[in-house]
Amino acid sequence: MAARGRPAYQGRSYSRNFQVGGEAPPPPSKDKRSSLPGRVATGDDVEPSFLEYVLADDIDGKDAETAEITGAVKPVASVPSRPGFSKGKVPKGKVQKASTLQDLSCVLEPTSHTPTGSSSDVDSDTAPPRGKEVQGSSRRPSYAVESLEDVGAAIREEEPGLDWLEGFWGQVLTGRAPPPECKNLLRRSLPAWVDMYNRWQAQGDWKPGHAPAAMDTYQFQELLCLPLPRTMELVRLFDPVAYAKIQHSKCTLDYRRVRVPVPAFFAAAVFLSSAIPKQQKVRFLLGMFDENDNGAFEITEFVDMLSSFLQGAACLFGLSEHPDMPTSAARQQLGKTLFLRIMASASTRMTFWEAKSMLANGSAPFAIIEDWFLGDSGDPLSAPFAMLLERFSERAVGAQMWQPQQCKQLHLSHTAPVEPPLEVDPMQDIACLSRSQIKLAHSVFNHCRSADRWTISHAEAEKAMGPIDSTFWSQRLSRALDETAAAQDTAGVSTATFAKRLCAGTSVRPLRMYQAWMKELDQLVRLQRELEESRAVLKHFTAYVSRPVLPAAVRKSLLEEYDSFQMRQVAESSPVRKRLFQSGQMSLDDFVMAVCPKDYRPKQGSQEVEQVVGDFLTMQLASQEKALAEKEAMFLEEPSPVATRMSFLKPPVSDTAWNLWIRVFDLLDVDGTWSLTFAKLAGSQLLPIEVCDYMCRNIGGTGLGGPCDGFSKEEFLQKMMDVGNCRPRKATLKQCRLCSH
Repeated sequence: MAARGRPAYQGRSYSRNFQVGGEAPPPPSKDKRSSLPGRVATGDDVEPSFLEYVLADDIDGKDAETAEITGAVKPVASVPSRPGFSKGKVPKGKVQKASTLQDLSCVLEPTSHTPTGSSSDVDSDTAPPRGKEVQGSSRRPSYAVESLEDVGAAIREEEPGLDWLEGFWGQVLTGRAPPPECKNLLRRSLPAWVDMYNRWQAQGDWKPGHAPAAMDTYQFQELLCLPLPRTMELVRLFDPVAYAKIQHSKCTLDYRRVRVPVPAFFAAAVFLSSAIPKQQKVRFLLGMFDENDNGAFEITEFVDMLSSFLQGAACLFGLSEHPDMPTSAARQQLGKTLFLRIMASASTRMTFWEAKSMLANGSAPFAIIEDWFLGDSGDPLSAPFAMLLERFSERAVGAQMWQPQQCKQLHLSHTAPVEPPLEVDPMQDIACLSRSQIKLAHSVFNHCRSADRWTISHAEAEKAMGPIDSTFWSQRLSRALDETAAAQDTAGVSTATFAKRLCAGTSVRPLRMYQAWMKELDQLVRLQRELEESRAVLKHFTAYVSRPVLPAAVRKSLLEEYDSFQMRQVAESSPVRKRLFQSGQMSLDDFVMAVCPKDYRPKQGSQEVEQVVGDFLTMQLASQEKALAEKEAMFLEEPSPVATRMSFLKPPVSDTAWNLWIRVFDLLDVDGTWSLTFAKLAGSQLLPIEVCDYMCRNIGGTGLGGPCDGFSKEEFLQKMMDVGNCRPRKATLKQCRLCSH
């Protein structure tokens, strides 16, 4: 069947939303467009929305249908100017794109509130009446710490006027399960879905935007490769009106009148699949709607993706004719709000100029949206999506733990067929090694490398490592060690090379898996070292703050030794202290701090500084202990089968803690440069030199504009939120920066 003709690709995503059942309605008239949800009536007395500015160049000249779906209208010449845009008269039909951070922040609140007096913007089907409890909202799912009621409370705190489709989420997260006819469909593997995607795009001759946005029964059957009765089971979910008509008339022509929304079908079916890892689900979803294949999303692409996904999920759950079925307007308005929040949240983790460039381009890279869908951003509005992913994703065990590392290799294309990923399970290899065996081999490798001796007996290895299976030793380990010892360059041997010798004769894919495990074990060893250092620094800091201040008499006697060569050598005894004084003349205060006896501290401390630094060291240690425990659990002999509940919400940082962090930073930042270097921290004499060095190494280097030997104010605030497992305040999100000059 020939694909339905579509206009040439103009940079837009699949923006046609087909009604469930019957033909798609004609576009509304000009008079009705101003009353659509998400629209802003034009006129001299109305300020244009952010979308009119950001999307003006994109929408101008595009087809009317796309502009209708996105809810954007062309601004007129009489619209007033806004902060951050060029002043004066705006050219008709053209408005500059956002060029400052304030352009995004000033619309976060308006987009989430329903204008008063606008009855057309209220969706009675998706917004539950006040006081009416959504089904299952107070019940805590088996896979989550929070209930839907907890999620709703957090969302309402952030966006009080936003219709986040609570009724819909109540159905899909804690209510019903997909109908039985979806069971086999949702068990299809990723290669099967990639094949289906290739068949779909081939119908559009691999021209972006030309693949059919809707299919009749026979086209849909060809796509699914299913018998007609099985195909009709899915038609019943996605077009119940046409399905009912077919059952009544049995007319062949009615089979041609079916309209299954293909983007909605793909988006929901892949997202709800239990046979695909979470990261690959999100990558597939993003790649499918990224028609220009640039690895970034504009707001229209994101809104279209979210709208299609919500439409498809509602159909798969049998909600097509349910009161909780999200309307097209509600889906689009939610998508706009979410995209703006994603951009604002991402801006807080970038330098000023990086964030400004991203906002000016109006597009978000895939990595940002992936983190949001997976719940890594901490945004409460991402919690329902992350919970849905968790509900319909199996916990990774064995070789499946390796698969997320390969997720970024999945790249869908709209111009050429996509190579389906390999479906062979590496654990099916007869000579497969377990994670615990790889861990043992890694320990033996490190032991031999540190001893610079690769010839070792079974008894010596057991003495150092513990019990080692004799078969594993004779068939694997001893041979790999002998080959390494025979090699000329034993000093430069890597874990990847050792893994190749350990698994000689193994096919390529299992070998890559073993090498990936070896790298994870290298990370585990590094985490153990970092954890030991953190414990030592915290112990040293706790002892330091409990010491009395150096008596004046002792201080005077130390100053008398200032010119002594021997005392100066003591002052520069450790590498950290030498680093402090190597750049210039050592002052008297620096000298006293360096040679201060261990029973005293050089000067009176600050209670607030000690509280914040102590909290940082404690939370950093707890974060590292958790990361190490999770990494070690992956290499246990028998992983625990007990299912653990995941937490999908992060509490917002309190105003008290936020203001305290800022006061402490400003107290240490004596010259007001919004950055703290090692010399500046140590020069305050409020902290031990070792703690100053530790903070500079563990807070800085994030790319938020900090100095090479220290950290910026934004890096400090972001690190405190990260180790404290909390999210930015609402006010912070609005200004798109953690702090502003």
